[in-house]
Amino acid sequence: MSAIDDVLEILGDGEEHSYSELQSKTGLSEKKVDMIARFLTAYGMATLCTQTNKLKLTPPIIKFWNDIKAVE
Repeated sequence: MSAIDDVLEILGDGEEHSYSELQSKTGLSEKKVDMIARFLTAYGMATLCTQTNKLKLTPPIIKFWNDIKAVE
C-alpha cells in the first residue's frame, strides 16, 4: 500500500484521528502525515479540526473509499 492508502485506511472509519495516531498506526513520519493531511484538506476530501488538530474524511470520500475497497 502507498502512504496515502495507509492513512485513508485509518480515516475510512469516519472518525477523527490525530496526527500522532496516524503516525503510530502507519509508521509514517510527521512530515508525510502532514503532507497527506494538507493534500486531503486542500481538495476538500478531509477536514482538520483546529481545536483538536484531528483529521476526518468527508462523507463522500468515506463512501468512495469503502466502495473502492469492496471492489478489490
